[in-house]
Amino acid sequence: MAMIPTIHRYLNRRVGLDGPFESDETAPTLQSVTIGTNGTSWSFVFNEAVTVGAGGSSGWSVTMTLAGAITLTYASGDGTDTLVYTGSITVTDSDTVASGLNYTQPGNGIEDLAGNDLENISSASVTNNSTQFDPLGIAGCVLWLRSDLGVTKDGSNLVSAWADQSTGNSTVTQATADQKPVWTASQLNGHAGLVFDGIDDNLFCLSGGIITAVAGSDLPFSIFCAAKFSTTPNDVNTFCWNRTDNTAPLIECLMGRDGPNNYCFIKRDNAGNIVIAYAGGPIGTTAHYISTVHTGTATSIWQDGVLQLDNAAFDVGTLSNMEYFMLGARNMFGGIACAFPGTFFEAIAYDTALSTTNRQLVEGYLATRYRL
Repeated sequence: MAMIPTIHRYLNRRVGLDGPFESDETAPTLQSVTIGTNGTSWSFVFNEAVTVGAGGSSGWSVTMTLAGAITLTYASGDGTDTLVYTGSITVTDSDTVASGLNYTQPGNGIEDLAGNDLENISSASVTNNSTQFDPLGIAGCVLWLRSDLGVTKDGSNLVSAWADQSTGNSTVTQATADQKPVWTASQLNGHAGLVFDGIDDNLFCLSGGIITAVAGSDLPFSIFCAAKFSTTPNDVNTFCWNRTDNTAPLIECLMGRDGPNNYCFIKRDNAGNIVIAYAGGPIGTTAHYISTVHTGTATSIWQDGVLQLDNAAFDVGTLSNMEYFMLGARNMFGGIACAFPGTFFEAIAYDTALSTTNRQLVEGYLATRYRL
């Protein structure tokens, strides 16, 4: 006895002008995939109306270069030619597909109204219309370190390398075991962080855009970080540029210079001429995003978007022999000093003095991401 076709199969059979009914046996095809401006909405457009069958809406897999692996959850569109999914991670405006987009048909998953299953798909193209900001959206990014990207760690979560996500090739590393920070999950509102012991933990690089950005005569730069201190900072480094022989020149971004709870900037040229300025605070042990913009001859520092050091004069001579950049300490006068006690979540730098608009874009990104 012949099986009675399902209603949707029956309704999609067509009458030939000179013959019997013919069934639709052609599988639907994917026409386009677009990420919406909010960075989380994914629209899948097909060549015909589709429905989510008994096998469900799963089967999609995609990994973005910055956002990583994203889980796509069906939201709407059943019975139309467009299915909308929600991504588990917000895609930013400069992100691209690293692996995928792929679809594995689970069996009676996505199908047309005649019941023809969508076939497996490999490496479909994706249009990214996200308007969500990330640091690469501003020209001149020479350093971008983020705690969920590019971290090389061992079984004990000791970090040997933190890969630069910018084009500055400024990956920071550490080979000495007892000077490695520890990668730790869920340190701030669900975000991982790199915990520095405040004794000698540090990461550094000997080449890259983060060094050439400052090696010269009064070069402008901007640097940002999201960080949390485990103790009230007292003369500790967040960032330092120096020479491998521990001589001049030097640039330091310090916290708690000559007493706790202030911000300090130090610049010393090849000849040893030095300028020091500090102001602001309090810093405390809570998380902050910290911004430093150096015009070449003057420096300003903001804590959580609030001005702390206002256009302090730093007009010294040439810093032509800069050799390394260090995160979390200073290597000078024969050893590691001014070690940072706390957690780094992100560090971003540019080889220019950012405008107020662009500085606030970076600050808004950090404030939103870490809910500060």
